Amino acid sequence: MLSKKKMATIAATGMVTVGLLVGGASFALFTDTEANSGNNFKAGTLTLDSHRHDVPITGPMFYVNSDDAGRMGTGLWAPLDSHSRSMFIKNTGSLDGELTRIFASSASGDEAAMFAEQALVSVMVYETGGVALDENAHMALNKAASDYFNREINATGFGSDFRKELARGIQYAEAFLRQVALDFKYSVNVDGTPVNVSVTDVYVGSLKDMYSSAGVGPTKIVLPAGQALELGFTVTLLDDKNQTFDNNDIKDISPVYEFKTVFSQEQ
Repeated sequence: MLSKKKMATIAATGMVTVGLLVGGASFALFTDTEANSGNNFKAGTLTLDSHRHDVPITGPMFYVNSDDAGRMGTGLWAPLDSHSRSMFIKNTGSLDGELTRIFASSASGDEAAMFAEQALVSVMVYETGGVALDENAHMALNKAASDYFNREINATGFGSDFRKELARGIQYAEAFLRQVALDFKYSVNVDGTPVNVSVTDVYVGSLKDMYSSAGVGPTKIVLPAGQALELGFTVTLLDDKNQTFDNNDIKDISPVYEFKTVFSQEQ
């Protein structure tokens, strides 16, 4: 290895030689370029596949009648009805995705806006410890969630905690439903083995807020590449007691919504 002193001497000699070659009028500066070849840049992908998971077909999560297209119809909605359905989402890309926005859109105009004002939405991630649920297990889970929310909301009729919280205001009702969601626990059978299901809270709030161009920004949820998650949507229709809206405004209307989730590359 050359010492710093020898390296300096060689450099100086070189400079002089180059200078003489060009006529001795000036000195040239040394430059050096190192090449590193073979660099390959390939962009990753964030690709999502989704479908409802009460039956293994593409279609809406919420629908009125049970038929060949779906076996878990909600029937006609009445105040304080609550129904839970789930959306199965798989990240088939190569990059991890972060859930950044949830929103609902509709072509139903004023009817959609009126119904949205009178409904609350609870969105949860169903946690199964990595165990995949089959069709029957998903149907059982959705039904259990619906029954659970309805039981909590209608437990003691007009004396229920939910009605009391709703009378105090929408925010109190939202807080009540958030706690109900976090308390939800369920054991479902998968191939003869019980699987415990719990939830991660994503969003609880008015459908009116979700039914906007901005949508709602949920709690941070990351969906790794190659993995899947199941979002549980519970919609609860409020009653109008002590509220600014009137349940009669939505009698006989049939608004149709599209629930959308937006995932971005995890930062």
